[in-house]
Amino acid sequence: MSRARGAALSAISWSSSTDSTSRRMAAASGVNRSAERAIPVLKHTKSALAAVEQGRKYAAEAMMNGEVWRQFELAFLQASRIVQLPGEISATAAQPDGWTDLARARQPVVNVAPDEMASMKERYGVSSLKKLLVASEMFEVAEESDGGGHRRTIYRRKAARPN
Repeated sequence: MSRARGAALSAISWSSSTDSTSRRMAAASGVNRSAERAIPVLKHTKSALAAVEQGRKYAAEAMMNGEVWRQFELAFLQASRIVQLPGEISATAAQPDGWTDLARARQPVVNVAPDEMASMKERYGVSSLKKLLVASEMFEVAEESDGGGHRRTIYRRKAARPN
């Protein structure tokens, strides 16, 4: 092989080698830039996952706490139609002193929510509308004489508590 031809082949080989090295270095640089962007995202994702897991643990502990569970059930009871309706009736049919005869509320509640009234014991653990109003903690419930020797149950919404 001639000297010139050998030098030309060597130059081509060196040039190809330099091109490959340049491409590898550029690719490595691109990978490094991608990693620099991905690492903070990965750290943030791990941190968020840890926070969610901690929140799940706190929620599980809270649900095991009897008072938290009682408050959850109380909120469900207070939002039920069978408790809301007597409050609505009391707002429109109360005596001047704010009290309402429970007998005035019973039939409208039965008419509007017959299934809830029928399954009151199973759903709410009480067997009467009076006990339900007491259990809801939203009403004051009392007994009074009707003037004819009989007693009747009266109720009214409790005053709102100041924050």
